[in-house]
Amino acid sequence: ASLLELRIESAYDHMCIGGEIEYVVTYRNISPITLEDTVLRVALPKELTFVGSDRGKYDPIDQILTLDIGRVQPGEEGSVTIRARVNDVAILGNLTVLTATVVYTNPNARAQEDAIAYSLITVSDQCPTVLGASVFGFGSFLPDTLLEWLLLILVILALILLGRNLYKKKEEQKA
Repeated sequence: ASLLELRIESAYDHMCIGGEIEYVVTYRNISPITLEDTVLRVALPKELTFVGSDRGKYDPIDQILTLDIGRVQPGEEGSVTIRARVNDVAILGNLTVLTATVVYTNPNARAQEDAIAYSLITVSDQCPTVLGASVFGFGSFLPDTLLEWLLLILVILALILLGRNLYKKKEEQKA
């Protein structure tokens, strides 16, 4: 059994051509020993175009993101977020497979070991949307966090109050 747990999470199980998807790759040392020389590699399939990540170095030729983690203490965990776009090479109905591999040295056995995880996405003709934004033609215009929604609501309320005050002033001037 691997001493390091590796997971890939994504909010979607399908995505349209041209759509962006975010993956979170999480690793955690589930052993009582410190792992050494730990390296995480995430391979993007040919159907995905790398947009960005919060950590690591991306090689566009091999389509691999590499993160040199080093030592991982018992119970320690970390993650890397990767953003990618489904490109024109993708075929509707086909699966794309994002694969993550982490290699490390077990200091007790002085052996190199690894863990592998993968994520499947079906290429679809429908893009997942947030709160039906595409119905109104906004795409990614609408907020996607609670704070952004609250700010939008405050702006709308301020505009309503401003409009009411202007209307009252206009009515008072007529009288």
